[in-house]
Amino acid sequence: MEFIWILFAFMLGVAIPLQTGVNMSLTQGWTHHAGLTAMFSSLVTTAFLAIALLIMRPSFPQMKLMPLWQYTGGLLGAAILLGVIMAGPRLGAATLIALMLAGQLSAAVLFDHFGILGFSAQAITLPRVLGIVLIGVGVFLVRRF
Repeated sequence: MEFIWILFAFMLGVAIPLQTGVNMSLTQGWTHHAGLTAMFSSLVTTAFLAIALLIMRPSFPQMKLMPLWQYTGGLLGAAILLGVIMAGPRLGAATLIALMLAGQLSAAVLFDHFGILGFSAQAITLPRVLGIVLIGVGVFLVRRF
């Protein structure tokens, strides 16, 4: 069963540059503005999720019980979406994704180390740091060549 989740996570990684390319194409060919593309993409996402929720029929928690800081998940999603639409044409897919991966891995190792936001605590170790360094080398190689 773990293999299925590994494959699923890999395919999510494949979807990121695909989504970026689709949104860049939308910007260049239709909206001519990264903000409009991000909004359109978010509206399509919202419609899809609304349909999925109608099918799944979950019970909805009371929003007033939600801490204010938890709203940042949506803000971060919007910032990431707008950011990749803006940075993609300037950096190229490989550099953009390599830099995003470096940032993700660096933050993830810290989040794991401190058990932040519900992640299980896993100490920062030399092999983990080496993994970040190797990603950094990969970023340099992708960007340089």
